[in-house]
Order: sequence, then C-alpha cells, then structure tokens
Amino acid sequence: MLRSPGAALCEQLDSDARPRLTAEVGAVIDALGELRYEPAIDLLRSLVGQAVYAYNDLGLARSGDANEPRYAALAAAQVGPAYDRESSHARRMAHRAELNAVLEPTPGIVGWLDRAVQLGLRLAVASSSPITHVGAMLDQARLRARFEVLATGEEVAAHKPHPAVYLLALDRLGLPAKEAVAFEDTAHGVAAAHAAGLRCVAVPNPHAHDAHFKAADLLLPSATDLSFDAVLARLARRAGGPR
Repeated sequence: MLRSPGAALCEQLDSDARPRLTAEVGAVIDALGELRYEPAIDLLRSLVGQAVYAYNDLGLARSGDANEPRYAALAAAQVGPAYDRESSHARRMAHRAELNAVLEPTPGIVGWLDRAVQLGLRLAVASSSPITHVGAMLDQARLRARFEVLATGEEVAAHKPHPAVYLLALDRLGLPAKEAVAFEDTAHGVAAAHAAGLRCVAVPNPHAHDAHFKAADLLLPSATDLSFDAVLARLARRAGGPR
C-alpha cells in the first residue's frame, strides 16, 4: 500500500531539476506519518532533499496531530504557496478515520491491563491527542472503564515530549512520579515520561526504529514478550540504577 504513492512520486519528479517539497509531497508524507512508517520517510528524504528533513524533524510526519501548532510548524517548513490547509486537513482526517476504524489493542496489552487490575494498580491515560479521539479509541476497544484518569492534549499547554500531560495525570491520581510507570510506543512519549520523572517501558509501534528508544528503562519488541509481573520485576531490579 505504501509503495504506490512513492512510485507515483518518483515518476513525477523531474530528474533534471532539483525537486522541492510540494503540496503533493506533503500529502504523501502526511499519509506515511499517520502510519508512522519511518523507513518510507527516509526514502522520501533521499528523493526530495533537505526540505523533507525539515518536515520530518519538526515532527510533522510522526503524529496524527492536526492542531494549530502542528499547522504553524507545517507553514514554517516552507511547503510552498500551493499548500492547501483545508484539503490537506481533510485528507489527513479521512486517512486517520480509515486507520482508526480497524484499530485493535496491541497484542498483549489487554493481558497487561487485566493483570494490573488484579494487582490493584490504578490506571491512567496520558495522551497528547484530544479527549474526543482518546475517548473514541478507548470506547472502540472497550477499555475506557479500566482507566480511572484520562489526561489529554487539549488540557495542557504543550504536547509530548513536554511532560505536561503526564504531570496532569499524576496530579489527578494523587501520586508522585516515583510510584508510577509509563508505557509508551513513541520516542517522544518516552522523553515526556522521563521529563515527568517516571520510569518508562517502551513497546515501539511496528514502524519505529528501536534505536530511538534507547532511553527507555525497559524496551520490548512486543507486549507478549514478558508477563506484566515480569515487567514489574525487571523495573524493580533497575530501581535506583542509571537509566
């Protein structure tokens, strides 16, 4: 599915002219970004040059965010006067809706949640996405009732990697960071958790590079690799040691 837009892009680029980041290229990157398919972003970098580095390094291709700061950053990336914000936003939202309609919890996650409940642990969601999105996804997965606290992007002034949303979740739980653990699938989420003083278990999404997660206290390819008890035991052994 990802090869088709890339192939079309290659055909459209003039090999005799230095390519620049156009609205069409931006749309391709938007789609790849929604899929968090970083290898394809690397391919686009080789095709369209430094402009894509700016686009990706600003975080524009690593999240489904569609808020005002996101579009301000897009404008700063100089995608060109042909960029149509409304149509781009519509394409992004339509693509996101298609993906979300078939989303299911990552294998192993529900088992972890079940065990956390059995152990009497309190659960919270700390997400940069708005409550409309977070709530819909939790409802679709039939998981909302498991979480005592929801802290979401529209409630804080800055998004991950800023720790604000984690600090909000901790405040609502009434817990210090040392008594909580974060579980993340993105590198900027790991950075946010650590900035809030939390230990962090990373289970990278399928298209992320593990190298971006070296700062995590525990890095697992899948939530099926260890039982929840084993995860807690490994974190306990690391307590007090360097990250």
